[in-house]
Amino acid sequence: MEKPAPDQVAPAREDIRSRMQRRTVILRFIVEHPVNRGHRVRALAKYAGWQAWRRIVRRPMTVNFWSGLRVRVYPDSPYSWTAIYFGLAEYDDMMFTLRYLRPGDAFIDVGANIGFYSLLASSMNAGAPVVAFEPHPVASERLRENSRINSFGNIRVREVAAGKAAGSAMLTSELGERNRIVGGGDGHDRSVEVKVVVLDDELSELGIDPSSVALVKIDTEGFEANVLAGARRLLDARPGPVWMVELTNLGTRYGNDDAGVYAMFAERGYRPLVYVAADSRFAVHEGSEAGNLIFAREPEAASARLSAGRLVPI
Repeated sequence: MEKPAPDQVAPAREDIRSRMQRRTVILRFIVEHPVNRGHRVRALAKYAGWQAWRRIVRRPMTVNFWSGLRVRVYPDSPYSWTAIYFGLAEYDDMMFTLRYLRPGDAFIDVGANIGFYSLLASSMNAGAPVVAFEPHPVASERLRENSRINSFGNIRVREVAAGKAAGSAMLTSELGERNRIVGGGDGHDRSVEVKVVVLDDELSELGIDPSSVALVKIDTEGFEANVLAGARRLLDARPGPVWMVELTNLGTRYGNDDAGVYAMFAERGYRPLVYVAADSRFAVHEGSEAGNLIFAREPEAASARLSAGRLVPI
């Protein structure tokens, strides 16, 4: 999903003014985050403490990031730092995951990174399958580590990319949380070859019935249309899962665009929505503004499920 301000990685050469501007953006994001409202001094203390730790001690630490869930935070992984700063970095979408899932619901996490969403899903679905696709070898190993730390035996980590056809692809390795499949015209000296699988086939091999999948999250830095092209059986399932998809106009590097993703969902009867965690409600998404969207074939049923469930508080 859309990465928050603390995910911004400083350029190799950054002047003092630029560095101060970047830190100001990060600090503003931290103090304005919903989880930190009313606890802003504590939030700033956590920020200062972690920045001192990573510069002086230079070792990872394990922290509680949400309701007893723990994660390993690494000095070289800015996205993992959000576990210290506010826990639920992508607040609305993470709260939706917590509030929507029920025991027995399978969850698919495509572009799982170090596993925040997979951990949240596992905390709610009572041991039902969680399949986490993360092709980068470092991120996938840290995802496994976080799964072990929380004793979640239901998270199946697949160190592969999902696409429209089985095969292989090159994956950037120097972009941190924004690593991506190398597209046409990309020039990256540091990349790794990764296996590509078709999502429908992979779920079939794992013995997961599409009808048991309640929620799918896709965050692949522009590769979303390719992932969906390999998930047609899952898209066509009835009533079908709800999908959380990052659309940020990055698909052009792969010959796709966000309009194509909208069309794939629209032709199957899905409607684009956004979730407002503060009110626990959906808002209809209109226009083509980039961002994180929820696609539901039956929005009324999804809303009813949210209303009937336990409201996870801030």
